[in-house]
Amino acid sequence: MGVLRFVLALCVLISHTPLLTFEIGVVAVVVFYMLAGFVMAHLYFDVFSSNIHRIRTLLLDRLLRIYPLYLYAFCLCSAFVLLCNFHSPHFTLFNVVAHLLVIPLNYFMFFNFGILQTSFESELNHLTWSLGAEIQAYGLLLLGFVFPVFLCLAAALSFVVFVCAIFGIIDTDIYGYRLLVGIFFVFALGSWQKRTKGNATIAFALVVSCIAAMLFGIGKIWGIVFLPYAREVLLGLAIAPWLIALFEHRQWRANKPLGALSYGIFLTHTPAMWILDVCGIPKMASLEYVGVVIILAIVLAMFGIVMVERPIERYRLRAILKS
Repeated sequence: MGVLRFVLALCVLISHTPLLTFEIGVVAVVVFYMLAGFVMAHLYFDVFSSNIHRIRTLLLDRLLRIYPLYLYAFCLCSAFVLLCNFHSPHFTLFNVVAHLLVIPLNYFMFFNFGILQTSFESELNHLTWSLGAEIQAYGLLLLGFVFPVFLCLAAALSFVVFVCAIFGIIDTDIYGYRLLVGIFFVFALGSWQKRTKGNATIAFALVVSCIAAMLFGIGKIWGIVFLPYAREVLLGLAIAPWLIALFEHRQWRANKPLGALSYGIFLTHTPAMWILDVCGIPKMASLEYVGVVIILAIVLAMFGIVMVERPIERYRLRAILKS
């Protein structure tokens, strides 16, 4: 599903430019959440099903898939802001350790991990809060695969928190989009979809879409003013199972190269926009600007893939085969 991941990464990139007023990136992130659960179930129940150390092997696989390119992007961003004194960076042991551990960044709203001195203290690459949520979800999913009752209970609790957030009872942005406690059920849905086949997949997608539509309808009937990003999250929830079902069996040649680029673009489009800013090209609502950002992000991502990810990929495959 590399083509789908690439399109979703472009949606996230576009959402961080002024081109669109609709937050298409939020929709894409929700689809990413469900896709991540789908992939975890595929790895656990299909790829590593006969591996006697499959939990350890799966964790190693995810670590080597996520962290090396993330570390490359962190070093790239750090070098750039220090060399250019971009937004007066302030590195401390606390915020550097938080960035290296990744998971703490998911809680940026409660702790100050800021490095860049913008209008508010910002993380070095603010997008990585979602990686923190994803890594935590991997651990809970593995626990849920071993103990299915736990997965059901954790997903149910998460859904209750999500509904409260969507209807504004608790903070919509924090608990309905960012923190794992409110969005874990989306990962769980992805893992359950992987275990459906044929008509069951269609039925599953229909149920999920109907639940999202029902929540939106109830909110409208009750006269609830949806806060950011309730509409976008519900839309992502409604379309995610259909997109996954549509792209699951598409064996396109572009899947592998575009899939490899997708994560790199996700990590490098922020420094790409910084570079343009330093060069006197501010953010603008034009296709030309977006096109330049995409090209520059691809160049930065390709460098990281060639210099960092591919050597690690060879080691990752050897480690998996050995286990």
